[in-house]
Amino acid sequence: MIRPAKSAIFPTLVFVYKGSSITLSGQGGAVEGAFEVREAGINTHRGAERPGLIRAGMAGAVAGLLVILFSVSFSTLVFSGAAAPGVAAGYGMALYSGLILCLTMAAFSTYPGMVAGPDTSLAILALAAASLAAALGPDVAPEALVPLVVAGATASTGVIGLVLFLLGQFRLGNLVRYVPFPVVGGFLAGVGWLLVGGGVRTMTDLPLEWAALPGLLAPGELPKWLPGAAIGLALALGVREGRHARTIPAVLVVVIAAFWALAWALGADLRDLREGAWLLGPFPKDGLGDPFQHLGALAGADWSLLAHEVPKLGTLVMLVLVGLLLTGTSLELITRTDIDLNRELKVAGLGNLLSALGGGLPGYQYLGTTSVVHQMGAPRRLVGVVAAGVIGATLLFGYQALSFLPRLVPGILLMFMGFSFLTTWLVFAWRTLSRAEYGVVVLVFAVVVLFGFMEGVAAGIVAGVVLFVVNYSRVNVIRFAVDGAAYHANVDRTEAARAVLAEHGPGTLILGLQGFIFFGTANRLVRRVSQHLRDPSAAPLTNLVLDFRRVSGLDSSAAASFNRLAQYATRYGFRIVGTGLAPDARDRLKRAGIRRERRMWEDRRGRHRDGDGNGDRRTGADRRVRDVIEVQRMIFFPDLDRGLEWCEEALLRAHWPGGAEPAEPLAEQLRRSFPPSVDVARFIEYLAVEDYAPDDALIHQGDDAKDIF
Repeated sequence: MIRPAKSAIFPTLVFVYKGSSITLSGQGGAVEGAFEVREAGINTHRGAERPGLIRAGMAGAVAGLLVILFSVSFSTLVFSGAAAPGVAAGYGMALYSGLILCLTMAAFSTYPGMVAGPDTSLAILALAAASLAAALGPDVAPEALVPLVVAGATASTGVIGLVLFLLGQFRLGNLVRYVPFPVVGGFLAGVGWLLVGGGVRTMTDLPLEWAALPGLLAPGELPKWLPGAAIGLALALGVREGRHARTIPAVLVVVIAAFWALAWALGADLRDLREGAWLLGPFPKDGLGDPFQHLGALAGADWSLLAHEVPKLGTLVMLVLVGLLLTGTSLELITRTDIDLNRELKVAGLGNLLSALGGGLPGYQYLGTTSVVHQMGAPRRLVGVVAAGVIGATLLFGYQALSFLPRLVPGILLMFMGFSFLTTWLVFAWRTLSRAEYGVVVLVFAVVVLFGFMEGVAAGIVAGVVLFVVNYSRVNVIRFAVDGAAYHANVDRTEAARAVLAEHGPGTLILGLQGFIFFGTANRLVRRVSQHLRDPSAAPLTNLVLDFRRVSGLDSSAAASFNRLAQYATRYGFRIVGTGLAPDARDRLKRAGIRRERRMWEDRRGRHRDGDGNGDRRTGADRRVRDVIEVQRMIFFPDLDRGLEWCEEALLRAHWPGGAEPAEPLAEQLRRSFPPSVDVARFIEYLAVEDYAPDDALIHQGDDAKDIF
């Protein structure tokens, strides 16, 4: 609503939009003062100062610490089991990746407070590392395995960066939206299971497997992982959809403080905690190493072994794409800012390429950490710079501080993310998805857990296609159905002609089609026509009109269904008229081998003649060509009106002696139209007969009107 004030000198406008009010006041056309928007509890003041440097610096420091914790968690996940001796190198690779990604986001991201680092995609790299360890045998030495894992991770980072950059450059980011949603859900649930297993391994060095269950339930191991699992599950249930994102760092601070308080109360010294594997590390005294030194692993790697892990790279790329899509969509809702997905793909691709140059790990934008920055009210690019500074300082100087970090902390983070995926897609999805879609989620999850990610994605895509076909087949391809007595062509006809059409019009069945016609929906069309033919109360079918104006396309199976309709037409003696057929659909029918072209003519009186010897052949102004295609017993016209006109002309020719509509005297037509008191003969005396040749003008635009037509 816009309400202007009474005074034109001091205009005041009040805008009301969805419960919000904005008042603008000014003088002499210049708007002055302030305006206020109130909607969903958010107040915005033009005069309000932007977040200061201090607030942005604090947000950047918090974001940097979170990236460090996530980097430690995910690198511990990759370098576990037989590759555990290389975990210090993994910390260096992850921190270097977080540093580069934060700087790249600060420079180029759509959202100025975007934070990025290594993320859940490393769960796939952990699978590849375990597969490499199994291929090398149970007695593999760390000196042989760790360089392979480093080389594989670095190469994966480079490939992912290149793929993401090209997808963003050619604006193909929306391709991931074509993956069926239940398949994405099952895929992410499988990732959640890997993260939960990684959390258990991080805290205990034991895998989450049936064979290791007695060890996990041992009295000495339960205190290592059970509290972390409980806290991670509580966080997953309490912190959903980016809400209360500051809860996570607060809980981690409390956990660290409680851990050291309990250790002090029990009298455990630092040596006991290290020997009991309660803390991260130990770390090498000379630091985490030069990130670029990890590139040497590429030259000495056994690429024949790494080649077997290439399929997992495809899964890794898909996980990054899905994660980016969900992150971008969620951030749009949280920050109320438009996120350019293709630009974010390019930025993430560039960051991964730069990270690969220094032996970094794959990563992309963080949803939770960016939400923390948003809640702190500091969406400035300085946040990413400060976060990168904190990460860089830890990488160069503060790495020894990580050795005092309980293994419980990265375990809780992995558990939190794993349980978040599991509860979202296996618990809460039950209320939002249909039963069939939820079944696809469970199927993909089960196949991922039992057989692998590629097998799960393949099974999910097959199930998703089947589900789509079944659901789409339930959509009625027939938008409307009406007969020729109720729906007519846009042609003026005499009373006698209208009476004939009213009598014989029910023999014309008009079906308006919609959607994409394939084997499922086309079969529904055939059944509808078959039911009409078997209905004893229906008039004998003489014309079947199919309007394709709202049809988006048809496949080869639809052509086979039209062949069945043509067989019905031959058997029952009716004609099929198609209208509004798109050129590509017409070409498909032609390729199906059921097209036979005939040239049709129309004489001056609108009567249709064909060009194969039936009817007279006239030339010049006495005829014009109608572009008509006959497919067996199917005739197609450009639109529904012309198709109905052809059907009506056929009915009139069939039910009038001589096959033509008789000319009715003007006096008879006027007597039916005028009241009985009107002297029609006298009225006709005032009329003049005019003869016109083709192309003569009746009225010129702009002339004075002197006649009544």
